[in-house]
Amino acid sequence: MSNFSSQQIVGDLRKEKMQDLQVNERDLSRGYYSIAECARRLATTPQTIYKWMGKGEFAPVIKVGSTYRVKTSDFESWVNSILTSPSINKEVK
Repeated sequence: MSNFSSQQIVGDLRKEKMQDLQVNERDLSRGYYSIAECARRLATTPQTIYKWMGKGEFAPVIKVGSTYRVKTSDFESWVNSILTSPSINKEVK
């Protein structure tokens, strides 16, 4: 007969599952920005980012559960395209 109760085994399995979820969440966020991070980098608000998303004027986003993520390379490409657009160059001159 084992020294472990079924409650202990279930509890251990739950702890392992929670640890797996935390690791997966960390892995997912690596290489991606949240909308709040994008807003911070652009010195704007998340509401502005959502508005741009609604108009199709923002970098491609991925919906993960109830949150949105932007691949860092897509974000950087989008920023570079804005900075090098002819309309921005006209406004600066």
